[in-house]
Amino acid sequence: MKDRDGKIIAQKIDKTNSDTLFPIINDALVEGSTVIKDGHPVYTLLQNDTNKFHHETVEHRNDIYVRGIYHTNRIEGFWSLLKLGIIGIYHQVSKSI
Repeated sequence: MKDRDGKIIAQKIDKTNSDTLFPIINDALVEGSTVIKDGHPVYTLLQNDTNKFHHETVEHRNDIYVRGIYHTNRIEGFWSLLKLGIIGIYHQVSKSI
């Protein structure tokens, strides 16, 4: 996740299901935040589960990457740079002890 100040909130998770993601999202965001998400099905459950956040979706699977001012380009750029760093510099990442 990227917060309003541009800080990235990233952590390793074992599953991308609602039981794993919802507590992380609820802890990281304040009520009234705008959640801009891609079309991952679990986010639909988040939208149905809570009205604490304003929800906007960009449907990558339908080739929609920007809707007005809403997009996920910054967080996708973060992941791209991280992956390139691993491939080009570190070559692998292991679990910290």
